[in-house]
Amino acid sequence: MYLLGDYAFKVGEIETYEHVFKNARNNLYAEYIHCIVLERLEEEIGYKPKRIRVNQIHNLEVYISSPDSYDNFSERILKTDNIHQILSIKKNM
Repeated sequence: MYLLGDYAFKVGEIETYEHVFKNARNNLYAEYIHCIVLERLEEEIGYKPKRIRVNQIHNLEVYISSPDSYDNFSERILKTDNIHQILSIKKNM
């Protein structure tokens, strides 16, 4: 059985998120992040996790063409309240 948050943050799959944040001047910005979810942090039963740990993919086209040799990742921890899922891709293409 899947809980509510299980669909949005599947460990090991490529996800694309819109990350909305405020800068020091209180202006809203959005960035789009292609990443592989590594871990769900601060899990709540029946709800989505509060934070996730991801490997951000900096060039999705290169990663998809040769995932085994791709090594341009940045590990990040994202607050799930600040992100919205755009796209999910199965890792084993």
